[in-house]
Amino acid sequence: MTPDMVPEPEDVVHAALETYARLPKHGKPTVRDNGVKEWTVFASVVLTSPTTSPRVASIGAGVKCLPANRLPPLGDTVHDSHAEVLARRGFVRFLLSEAATLLAGQESAVLSQPSPGKFALLPDVEVWLYISALPCGDSSTLHTAAHQDATEAASFASLEASLSAVEGAARGRSGYANLGAIRTKPGRRDAPASISFSCSDKIGTWCALGLQGALLERFAPVYLDHIVVGGVQAPSTEGEGWREGIRREVERAVYGRLEGIGGALPPPYALHRPRVHLTDVRFPFDKPSGDSATANTSLSFVAGCKPEVLVNGCVQTSGWKAPGRTLLKDKLRSRVCRIEIMRAYLALANALPDASGNGGGSESTYDALKAHNTAYAAAKRVIRGEPRDPVGPEWNLPHDFQATTGDAPFTGWIVAGKRYASFTAEGEARD
Repeated sequence: MTPDMVPEPEDVVHAALETYARLPKHGKPTVRDNGVKEWTVFASVVLTSPTTSPRVASIGAGVKCLPANRLPPLGDTVHDSHAEVLARRGFVRFLLSEAATLLAGQESAVLSQPSPGKFALLPDVEVWLYISALPCGDSSTLHTAAHQDATEAASFASLEASLSAVEGAARGRSGYANLGAIRTKPGRRDAPASISFSCSDKIGTWCALGLQGALLERFAPVYLDHIVVGGVQAPSTEGEGWREGIRREVERAVYGRLEGIGGALPPPYALHRPRVHLTDVRFPFDKPSGDSATANTSLSFVAGCKPEVLVNGCVQTSGWKAPGRTLLKDKLRSRVCRIEIMRAYLALANALPDASGNGGGSESTYDALKAHNTAYAAAKRVIRGEPRDPVGPEWNLPHDFQATTGDAPFTGWIVAGKRYASFTAEGEARD
């Protein structure tokens, strides 16, 4: 792409894939000794402007998440290692890095300081999310149903009656014909239960709340302008309108389900509707035909940093062990885990002239820092409702979790509670 040209989706896709190709082979899918090919899902947050080539801010590759009985109390392990989530968490670290660049007196190509201690994306910068496959959950239910055999479909349908106690939420692909339902990962019916919600659901929250999250209170909301999706294959029984129908399904899933909230979101939050594009460009490690297996590793890359290979949410395999009251060593923690993002934000906040804001020092807990952003918390309640109802035993969760209730589009969202977020930057748990 040349300067002063509007970027095309393929420009963004090629920029992301070329960056991934330059990364080391370690952590990428491979062919196992028995000949089985590994595959994964790829995602990238890419920034564009009229005068620059696409800039890859972050990359995520992975299809794993931790079961509910493996949630670490100190925030030192990544709970959800699906590609989209890793790309978004990497983008948060990218924003913090760019803000630190501004504070050091240097120019940022993507951020500005509209007022002291506040940061915002430059007005001519657009945010793209490229995903090599349809996001898991509501975006992909029709595509999944059209490509699975009758036996597989029946196995998921049989779960619907026994897993309907949490209104609005479904386990994996159970009751996949129920369009609009929020869904927990993973999709496999025999996998341990998790409280990580589908990427469709999470992208939906980003369309209303922004990519920056609650912790980055000093940042204006950063919204997606475009979503590019690959891997959409029409079954032999479908006609020419299949792809357009799937594109509309993605629109419905990531923001259409939230249309009913109207003007209920408090400023500065508002529902954004990114343009959805489909691409025929193939990711080299898409799921192949024939025998295949998901890669055991996940990958996280943030611009300007070395890539990280994650296993079970840690940079190395000998990671978190119950009860998890001892902080993992630095070399085991990912830069995109909660405690490392918290530390990076505190370093930024405490370096500002008004460091008495919500920097808070190392004694502030992760939960308290997020709660300080009252507008974000109010906006999240509009989307998810209030955590009140205990999750029933039919979900077979090893701890006490709560589901949200109320007149909200994502009612039934399962939360772990403050005991999984009351840790300090020094790695101390606060009950």
